[in-house]
Amino acid sequence: MKINFCVKRGISILKEKAETEKHHRLRGNLWRLSIITPIALTPLLSLAEDSIPFPPVASDAPFTQKVNALVAALTVAEKIALVHQATDPASLGQAGYNPGVPRLGIPPRRDADALGINVTADATALPARIGLGSTFDRKLVYAAGQLEGNEGRALGVDLIYGPQSDLTRLPNWGRNNTTWGEDPVLGGNLAIHEFAGIQSKGLMSEVKHFAMYNGQNGAGFGTAGPPSLPTIVDDQTAHELYLKVYEYPVTRAKPSSIMCSYQGFQIVPLQQSAAWASDNPLTLTTILRGQWKFTGFVLSDYGAVHSVHALLSGLDMEYATTWSLLYEILLLGSGYPPRSGWTGTEL
Repeated sequence: MKINFCVKRGISILKEKAETEKHHRLRGNLWRLSIITPIALTPLLSLAEDSIPFPPVASDAPFTQKVNALVAALTVAEKIALVHQATDPASLGQAGYNPGVPRLGIPPRRDADALGINVTADATALPARIGLGSTFDRKLVYAAGQLEGNEGRALGVDLIYGPQSDLTRLPNWGRNNTTWGEDPVLGGNLAIHEFAGIQSKGLMSEVKHFAMYNGQNGAGFGTAGPPSLPTIVDDQTAHELYLKVYEYPVTRAKPSSIMCSYQGFQIVPLQQSAAWASDNPLTLTTILRGQWKFTGFVLSDYGAVHSVHALLSGLDMEYATTWSLLYEILLLGSGYPPRSGWTGTEL
C-alpha cells in the first residue's frame, strides 16, 4: 500500500485516507456554496431587470435657455454669492446653505448631511450604510432612499450629501461604516438605487467623495501647495475600482451634484504629478464631464479647496467660507475689496 505525506500535520497517512478527507472537504464546500450563493445573490439578481424612474434631465443641460438668461441677468455680487456658502438666517441645523438670488427667483438651498437627514429636528436613524450594503438588496436601499427623500422635503432640506460611494480599503478608517463596502460593482449598483429613491421624492442627491477617498488625507484643510502625501494609482486600477463606484450612479442615476474629496492623488501615466481632488482637471473635467457626460455641479468638501485654480479644473462651488479662496479671487478680479487684506500674492 502506498504512503502519502500529509502536509497539514507533517505526518505520514494512508493515501486512501488523504483522498477521502479531500473528498469530504470538497463536498462540504459545495454544500455551503449551494446554501450561501442563492441567499447572497437573490436580492441583487431579482431586481436586475427592474425599471427605476430617474428624474428627467434636459438635453441641453446645464446651459439651458433659462439658465443662460439667468446668468446674463446676474450681477457680479450675485454670481459671487452663488459659488460659496453663507450663514443661514433661519438655520435648521443643517450642514450647508446658499442664499440663492431672490430678485431673480433663484431660491435658497439648504444642504443636509447623510445617511438619513441630519438636522436639528427628529428624523429616522437608518442602519449604517455598510449594513445596508451587506444585504445585497437593491429594493431595500431604494426604499431607504425614498424615506430620505420624503423626510428631507418635509424638514425643509433641498440637497442631501449622499450616498457616500467610497470604497472600504483600510480596515481602520473611521468612515468605513458609511460606505457600501469594498466592492465597486455592489457599491455602484446600490448607490444607483439610493439616488433614485431620494430624487424620486424631489430631494436633490449628491454623490461623495470624488475620488480616491479611502482614509488617507495628505495635508490639512485649505493648505497651500501640492499634496504632501498623495495616493498614486495606475490608470486601470483607478477605472476598475476607485472610479467605477462613482461611474455607476453618475451615468445611470443622474445625481444633481457630486462632492470632491479631501484627497490628493495621481493617476499614472495620465498625470505627471499629483493634484488635489478639488483641483484635478483629469477627474473633474475629462472623466466626469467628458467621458461620463455629467451635467450637474461640483461642490467641494468643507475646506478641501487649496487654490483658485480649482475654478479652471472643474469645481463649481466652494464650501465653507472659512477657506473661501474662490470668493476672494472673484472679489479681487471684480474690483471689490477683499477680506482681511488678501491681495492674491498668496497663490
